[in-house]
Amino acid sequence: MRLEFFTSNLFFLLFSVLIDLVHPQQLRYNKGLSKDVTNLLDSLLREDKYDKRFRPAVKIEVNMYIKSMGPVSETDETYSMDCYFRQIWVDNRLKFNRSQGGLKEFSMNWLFLERVWKPDTYFVNGKRSYLHSITVPNKFLRLRDDGKLTYSMRLTVKAKCPMHLRKFPLDSQSCPLEIGSYGYGDLDVLYAWAPGKSPPVQTEAGVNLAQYDLVDITTKEEIRMSSRRDNFSVVTVHFNLKRHTGYFMLQVYVPCTLIVSCSWVSFWIDPQAVPARSERNSCTSFIVNWVTFSGVTTVLSMTTLGFGGRSQMPRTSYATALDWFVILCFAFVFASMVEYAAINFMDKMMKDIAAKAKTKKKLNRQESETLVSWVERLYHGLLEWFESQLKDPWNLQKKPGRDEDDSEPASVHH
Repeated sequence: MRLEFFTSNLFFLLFSVLIDLVHPQQLRYNKGLSKDVTNLLDSLLREDKYDKRFRPAVKIEVNMYIKSMGPVSETDETYSMDCYFRQIWVDNRLKFNRSQGGLKEFSMNWLFLERVWKPDTYFVNGKRSYLHSITVPNKFLRLRDDGKLTYSMRLTVKAKCPMHLRKFPLDSQSCPLEIGSYGYGDLDVLYAWAPGKSPPVQTEAGVNLAQYDLVDITTKEEIRMSSRRDNFSVVTVHFNLKRHTGYFMLQVYVPCTLIVSCSWVSFWIDPQAVPARSERNSCTSFIVNWVTFSGVTTVLSMTTLGFGGRSQMPRTSYATALDWFVILCFAFVFASMVEYAAINFMDKMMKDIAAKAKTKKKLNRQESETLVSWVERLYHGLLEWFESQLKDPWNLQKKPGRDEDDSEPASVHH
């Protein structure tokens, strides 16, 4: 134990001595380097040598590194993202000799930005963007010995994304981000994507959106005409997005399909079972009443499900694919209920017609039976008269149907 304690103390003592020997030399080197850098920057930014109000004829190279993306709003047709936005240009007035400061590149904080010229870059289709400022403004500047400056900042950008939603929710969107100069034309400031082995717009691993897949990123450079006399340079990046359909499958497609299937139950009900609704404690009556109730319920459910939740859907002046699906489901449900009512009405009409025909047939039968009975009575009367005449041929003037007591004797006629 004592040996270990003595060894540890000896090691700590030797380490302290080495620090005391090295630290003064390092401190003296840092103080000298800081003094050289300060003198160099003061000489570069002297008022008689550098004026930040004058713009150099520069080409601005741009690149982006996206930290996160989303959300994408269909109702407002906007999207947002968090990114590192970098601008690179060359200012020949800030060239320096490497031997003066001993370094090839200087990294300076945001306070140094107030002393140099910066491009007036803005997002052409931006709606609301801001710079992160916690705990300090998130931006810095790097200066290289050949006068090349790299200006980096962390931004949250909210930009407009024109959407074509006729195939919604089976659609794909291309959301652009346009970058240009607010006041300078293409002859003064030219924008271009930064060349290199890696693409100018990169995304951090694991960047994903709730309702979309980021399929591809494309960039382009162009010179645009403006309402002013001069043109201006613009660089554009397109984020190609493909929508996920899982949410709409669970919330709209599957429920609507099940509701339409429930409305088809009425097709298997026998129309002859409808009168059983008046019977009590009847299974058929329960089924018929349930079908009638479910038909109205399915219509109301389709109305609520398809047209009641429109607040979360895009507001468009044209019908989307989801709208057509909901309309067709509503038409099927409504038609099945109308079909059930029409079949019952037709069955009732057929029964009424059959009852009227049966009543008429009964009346006709009674009339025919009355006529037949009258003819039979007439026939039997004539037959009896002929038989009586055959028995007494001298009594020819006796008419059929006349009583013999009322007839006069034959001797009177003679």
